[in-house]
Amino acid sequence: MSKETILIYDDAVSGHHMEYLHHLYMEALGDAERQWVFAVPNSFEEVKGKFDWPKAEHITIHTFDDIVEEPGIVGKVKHFVSICLGARQAVRRYNANAVFFNLIEWYMPLLPFVMPRGVRITGILYQIYLFEWKQLSVWGKVYRLMRYLPYKLFHSFTALFILNSAVSARVLNRRWGTSCFHYLPDPFVITPADITSNAKEEVQHEDGVKVMLHFGALHAVKGTLHILDSMAHIPASDYGRYHFVFAGRVGSDIKETFYGKVEHYRKKGMRITFYDEFCPYEQISHLVAVCDCILMPYYRTSQSSGQLGYAIAASKPVILPRQGMLEKLGREAGIGVYIENVSGEALAAAYNQIDEMKIDKTKQQRYLNTHSAKEFSRIIRSANING
Repeated sequence: MSKETILIYDDAVSGHHMEYLHHLYMEALGDAERQWVFAVPNSFEEVKGKFDWPKAEHITIHTFDDIVEEPGIVGKVKHFVSICLGARQAVRRYNANAVFFNLIEWYMPLLPFVMPRGVRITGILYQIYLFEWKQLSVWGKVYRLMRYLPYKLFHSFTALFILNSAVSARVLNRRWGTSCFHYLPDPFVITPADITSNAKEEVQHEDGVKVMLHFGALHAVKGTLHILDSMAHIPASDYGRYHFVFAGRVGSDIKETFYGKVEHYRKKGMRITFYDEFCPYEQISHLVAVCDCILMPYYRTSQSSGQLGYAIAASKPVILPRQGMLEKLGREAGIGVYIENVSGEALAAAYNQIDEMKIDKTKQQRYLNTHSAKEFSRIIRSANING
């Protein structure tokens, strides 16, 4: 009898995509009863050295040409169709029984129509409309509901994971009359002991200087440019009190503007360090350890963020919007300094509040105990095996 084949498909390898791929790869190493295939773009070869990928006979890494999105609406449609057809091609090539997507929204609503019959589909849902319902227009509400409708109509969706919100999974199952929505902890890798032992010389804590850290894939929706704009609202006499650190690949949507603003504020005397690359766990853990605050001025507040795990583990305050799932998670963990709107001015005002932030140790320990990478991978593996 041939082994069952599980396909992990992702057309991106930036930020948390790479981290999640590695978590699942390490989980697959211990499951020789099944064949595992990781289908990733060729750009994987550029960053795979950031992690260890032990070889195993039952694991295959399949690479394909990067699917680049061209400008304009036509380019977006072509990209959408291409990634869906690419997933189908990989499923057929390896005769996969189940396929998992790190960000399943990217493939909806076309995905169930192109997948071969009988293939179990699982994946992570990031944006949860429950947290943005009141702010949506009528068209926005219709659009969100239409994107969720296939999850109810197609039984091929066996598990859809909601990061960090068990309540959302229960509510969605009840509203849609299904049982496919499941809670999934948003994992972090470094424990508090590891964080303090991984320090390097690249950025260090200095007396009287606040290290303000913004990490992960850097894009407009992450509020990256607003952090640079906040420097215009800091008195020049206070420039020496701050050291802004950006760690993560700068997206093409903001790259030119980002570099221009960095150069502008450096000339004015602001201290700015940035690493325009995929940053491994050790580097991030060091930066988190030495920083005074983590900046998360995200526009997409209806989804979780793995940055919270690092902040909670290191007992660091986080500046984030007073809205959506991000606010809820920040309050549950007891680490938030909240801004009413995402703007440079609001951020600058919040910088003066971080010293007043008191970390709730009980909430911190509760989070750390339930958000390991091992538990994250175990839940996904179990869902793909059992259907």
